[in-house]
Amino acid sequence: MKKVKLGRTNLNISEVVLGGGWVGGLFIDPTYQIMEKALEISIKSGINWIDTAETYSEGQSEKNIGDLLSALPIKDKLYISSKARLDPKSSESFESQIDRKLDDSLKRLKIDKLDLYQLHNKITINESAETLTPSQVIAKNGVSDSMEKIKEDNRVDHIGLTALGDTKAIR
Repeated sequence: MKKVKLGRTNLNISEVVLGGGWVGGLFIDPTYQIMEKALEISIKSGINWIDTAETYSEGQSEKNIGDLLSALPIKDKLYISSKARLDPKSSESFESQIDRKLDDSLKRLKIDKLDLYQLHNKITINESAETLTPSQVIAKNGVSDSMEKIKEDNRVDHIGLTALGDTKAIR
């Protein structure tokens, strides 16, 4: 399988990534044996990246992936990414939400560090109960600063966003 450099990182990842989300529900609903076989076939095919999120079946995807990956030999190590959706209306700060959600994800995935952790909110020009605005992301002590802190404390190697929302707001 062809590998490509991921953005500005030095990670060379497979062009096909194994997804842990709702589409197909591969790491949410099937039996352990089916999930294990899918992972085995993926690795043999050259896939070296698996992506999930805390919101995929209320963490069940991360838990199942953690169980599977903890049984893999070290030679079959995959890059792992996960995502967090923040609640802009919460009384809890963005930094606190990110810390809590990341720690929960790491526990479910049975790892100490993620290769990539991403913001999973839609970003829009106008604020809403479900979306974040560019100013909430890039303001001092905003989401971006909070994401930088989890990189600095060595719980993630790389940070990003999933680019959901309005193109103008994301740019």
